[in-house]
Amino acid sequence: MQDGTVELLDPGRQRVDRIAPDRDGGFALSAVVRGAGLAAFTLRLRDARQNVIEEIELPVSVLPDTQPKVLLLAGAPGPELKYLRRWALDAGLKLHTQISVGAGMQLGDAPVALNAATLAGFDLVVLDERAWDALGAPQREALMAAMRSGLGVMLRIAGPLSPRMRAQLRELGFELGVGADSIAMRLPAPAIDEDALRARLGPGSEHAPRPRDQPVAAVPALTRRNLSLAGLKVQSLLRDADGNAFAAWRANGQGRIGLWSLGDSFVLALAGRDDLHAQLWSQAFATLARAKPRDTLRIEGVARQGERIVLCGLADGAQVSDPKNKSLSLLIDPVRGAERCAAFWPEAAGWHALKQGERTTAFFVRARDDAPGLRANELREATLALVSPQPRRDDAGADAPERDGWEGLFASDLPRGPAWPWFLAWLVCAAGLWWLERSRLGRYGADAATSAQS
Repeated sequence: MQDGTVELLDPGRQRVDRIAPDRDGGFALSAVVRGAGLAAFTLRLRDARQNVIEEIELPVSVLPDTQPKVLLLAGAPGPELKYLRRWALDAGLKLHTQISVGAGMQLGDAPVALNAATLAGFDLVVLDERAWDALGAPQREALMAAMRSGLGVMLRIAGPLSPRMRAQLRELGFELGVGADSIAMRLPAPAIDEDALRARLGPGSEHAPRPRDQPVAAVPALTRRNLSLAGLKVQSLLRDADGNAFAAWRANGQGRIGLWSLGDSFVLALAGRDDLHAQLWSQAFATLARAKPRDTLRIEGVARQGERIVLCGLADGAQVSDPKNKSLSLLIDPVRGAERCAAFWPEAAGWHALKQGERTTAFFVRARDDAPGLRANELREATLALVSPQPRRDDAGADAPERDGWEGLFASDLPRGPAWPWFLAWLVCAAGLWWLERSRLGRYGADAATSAQS
């Protein structure tokens, strides 16, 4: 649609995102959810005159996430550490804090020993440059071993680095350059307008309500250490408005180590942009924390009323309940036993519940006539998949397995010529054999020999 726009509305019918589709009609929208459960978002299409062309319900099942267990080590207290702890506790993270105040004294929780057994119980270790320098050789070796086994490590760099620490980070794959001073920086401008941003911020809390017409606070300037977060296989995690990375990470075995050079993210919370403060730390923690397996339902096909779909990743005794609480046991397909798949024909539209023991997973089934545009596209893709020819050998490229011997001789993907010469040859041979069978050629000699014996 020429000059059209696509909007995303939250369950309260407030617009939280808007974008113009690309030339192929593709688009990507984002939203913020504030709790686990079932939610009904809405996609709205507008033309160039901002007239509503179509609205489609977008059901979303928000799953609760397992919060990581974080060990926070700091060489000294400060406002950055204070607001980081406040955000972690508000987000429900399991936080264990140890803050050194000098003379062998510490604040926070009870001290824990940095060894293999202790670190195995944490998903992420966050420490600053002072805490890193204070680690002994056995503690640092235990930290590196735990990282190679899957532990995530974040190093907050808020001050100058010692030559020994630079050498240690260089061994881990980080080239920090020669810069060491703090420089000013700004976060990238938001991709959404102020109305959508206010909808994302929400009404606030009981103790700090946020009126709907309250202007959004400006993003203040921040400071970071002037370090070049580069190196072989180093991935940028967060960038400023100029495209410079102020957070980066690198894989180390099964775990990850990240560097964080932003020194005053707490200014965001003081300026009324606690949403940005939470967004930065949430993205960093989610990227670096120990990876955990997730039980997710995989659906093959489009979940629509009266049409067959395939549910995969099932356990024995899995059952599906429809919106009327009618249960149906699923039969695992023995052909796809390794994938644990079963076919299901939904008879009703709405939310269905897949029950596997004590776990329940929700998935939505659209009605037959719901979203006619999506329905037309589903039929189009199914038709194209049905009539499209099989890929040839030259299209498959290197992924096609090599065949030799008799298997290669009779392979079905070898080049084929016209079929009519082969059919004509077969017809001539078959006709000759039929004539020879019906003819009396050679039978006289056989008849004479039989008479002589008699």
